[in-house]
Amino acid sequence: MKKVLFLYVELSGYLISCLHTLADNYDVEVTVIHRPPNSKAPFSFQKEKNISFHLKSSIKSLNNFVNKLNPHIICVSGWMDKDYLKICKRFKKKIPVISCIDTNWKGTLKQKIVAPFFNFLYQRYYTHFWISGKPQIKFLTKMKVPKNKIIKGFYSANVKIFNDAYNKFKKIKERKYPHNMLFVGRLIDKKGIKELYESFSELDTDWTLTLIGTGNLKNKLKEKKNIFIKGFIQPNKLPNLTKDAGIFILPSKEEPWGVVIHEFASSGIPIICSDNCGAATMFVKKGRNGFIFKSNNKNSIKSTIKKMISLSDKQLLRMGKESLELSKQITPESWASTLYKLI
Repeated sequence: MKKVLFLYVELSGYLISCLHTLADNYDVEVTVIHRPPNSKAPFSFQKEKNISFHLKSSIKSLNNFVNKLNPHIICVSGWMDKDYLKICKRFKKKIPVISCIDTNWKGTLKQKIVAPFFNFLYQRYYTHFWISGKPQIKFLTKMKVPKNKIIKGFYSANVKIFNDAYNKFKKIKERKYPHNMLFVGRLIDKKGIKELYESFSELDTDWTLTLIGTGNLKNKLKEKKNIFIKGFIQPNKLPNLTKDAGIFILPSKEEPWGVVIHEFASSGIPIICSDNCGAATMFVKKGRNGFIFKSNNKNSIKSTIKKMISLSDKQLLRMGKESLELSKQITPESWASTLYKLI
């Protein structure tokens, strides 16, 4: 049995679904070391078949723990954990050590300074970089990382449960399409929530807006007759939200990828998002299954929403089917296959 070790910062529901697929389809034992869940996204996890989770703080000696485990491959997220880096540097000489990243190229002064030295520095720790998509390819290209060290398709939604929701609610939506726009994520400034809230408030429409999540803006935004604000929902409950969702929106000012776009595309829902959402490069095609607006620009947000909600229900249903097709580009099965081939 091959031993797979994940050295992680924050866990997510979609990562867990990928780990399940890996453990179910291959002869592997998965060990995940992680930090406590973010209070703004309090996911809950438990031990599963051939998958074990360990809080980093509960391990007396990470070095001894990993030595005893003797993994066949290591996947690590984040570059700032010195304990993780020490493990990577030591094991890189004998097994694949994969850096899982979603960093975008922004052309900042810091990135330009680091670029000439990046490949030299990080080749001490990693054998490969596993990225989400196009935006990260540009980043690693600027960092002079060889193409044969770059692997695509790191993030995947739990496609099956959202596909199931599409099939479950398809007839209901064909009879009466829900005029409700949905946001799911942290209610914080960089998600563009304030701009979305204000833009939608100014519209004269029969559509409603539902915001799902928690964060420091939750108590600052007040519900209105056409705007509803709800708390955090565990990942396995998200597909049920698609029954009453006619459009999904992600107005982020900063979003290196955004798996939530993949999730709701998998449920056959048209998508609106900002031009700072990395996942839009793969899962949102203008006029085909959605629209993209200029980030942090109320006029752009408002005009894009107006354009989308002016479409007929039949047009929105067709766009939803296009979302479904686009969502098939990455799946937990392709994710698991990519990882196993590296062992």
